Amino acid sequence: GEPLFLVARAPFYERRRSRHTPHGLEITVQPAGVFEGLSGMSEEGQYARSVIRDRLAEYDSVPSHPDSGDYSDPRRHEWKQYMLPETNAESVARCPLPERSRR
Repeated sequence: GEPLFLVARAPFYERRRSRHTPHGLEITVQPAGVFEGLSGMSEEGQYARSVIRDRLAEYDSVPSHPDSGDYSDPRRHEWKQYMLPETNAESVARCPLPERSRR
């Protein structure tokens, strides 16, 4: 299958305005390949993250969440970024979706 990256937006987000929508739950699904060449080790990836984080700092009233990370970083769990908590004091300990066995 194709690796995917998801981002969720919902009405409950107030401080994390970049994740707010008044229309109910919205999920953006992107093929992970769109991040190819933008790893945290590359100059392009570092620049892209810098631009995104600067814009989030201006727009959101809460700093970037500690679970936000680099797609290519094996120490980060992508699912933690799908629906970030409203505050940075919170973090989800385990993935809420059950793991399926591969056939």
